[in-house]
Amino acid sequence: MSKKTFVLSDGSKNSYGFAIDMAKLDLERFRANPVMLYNHGQLVGKWENLELKDGKLTGTPVFMSDESEEHALKIQNRVEKGFVNGA
Repeated sequence: MSKKTFVLSDGSKNSYGFAIDMAKLDLERFRANPVMLYNHGQLVGKWENLELKDGKLTGTPVFMSDESEEHALKIQNRVEKGFVNGA
């Protein structure tokens, strides 16, 4: 498990041009299945330690570590080496 904590959302406009009202955020379904997707598509792991505090949703990534999960391992390596710093 990575020790890095990511800000998953903070209410500001994202790269797609929309913002999430953090005061109305309902995490019930996401907590039941906290999948971590690469570019909103490929499953690479899950999120743990989800916390909504001070208008920010944060989480800690847990990458799939089976040798057959080559893409997830690549992303994990990029996170650990500081090349991927956002989610």
